[in-house]
Amino acid sequence: MSDFKTALILGASSGVGRALSETIAKNGWDLVLCSRGERDLEISAANVSLRYKINTQFFSIDINRIDERVKLISFISRENKIRNIFITIGDVDENDNGLLDQVTIDRLVYSNFLSITHFLSGIMNSKTIKADLNVVILSSIAVTRPRKNNLIYAASKAAIDFYCRGLQHLFAGTSIKILVCRLGYIDSTMTYGKKLLFRPASSTKTAEYIFARINKSKRICYYPVYWKYITFLIKLIPWGLYKRLSF
Repeated sequence: MSDFKTALILGASSGVGRALSETIAKNGWDLVLCSRGERDLEISAANVSLRYKINTQFFSIDINRIDERVKLISFISRENKIRNIFITIGDVDENDNGLLDQVTIDRLVYSNFLSITHFLSGIMNSKTIKADLNVVILSSIAVTRPRKNNLIYAASKAAIDFYCRGLQHLFAGTSIKILVCRLGYIDSTMTYGKKLLFRPASSTKTAEYIFARINKSKRICYYPVYWKYITFLIKLIPWGLYKRLSF
């Protein structure tokens, strides 16, 4: 792993992204925090900088916007010290049964898949940072098997999951490492107030688990860990039974 102890977090103002900023700061790493929520981002950056005596920069940015995404890629290339990138962004719609209007479908696909592929492609094509790079992408256990709920979200997550595993193959044997984290229910705005099969895991515990894995040789991890076994069993359910389930 690189000696550059600076991490960039996309989606740093809330949820797992915010918890990661705390966890990483505790370990003495400098941070570059990015999110669309400027006020929350500023508060979070000031908090970790003061508490843990680290250097912190923050940018209010929406990588769905081409101009802002290009600026961020240029910043990363110019700084030439960011070797750890955590992508925690995601978007959902509570009425997502797959039959949404075109605007909503486009938003979900772009936010969960296209904007991230454009960002990663830009990063990987930058000559100044194409070495000793760790990328962590938050995927979802929703990629396990298609279901009627959160359909566009899950399809987009499956696409980015597949894309990142393809990048793992592309950069196999190099110092570019990509870790796909398939998360189950996490305590966040996405799960707040919803009836779930299992109790959501805390964002803090999730962040600690993810951070502990960046020094490992893992390509895919699950959290909570038991979801690795649950998803395996879900794949084995016969269609005759599966179609009757409403989870």
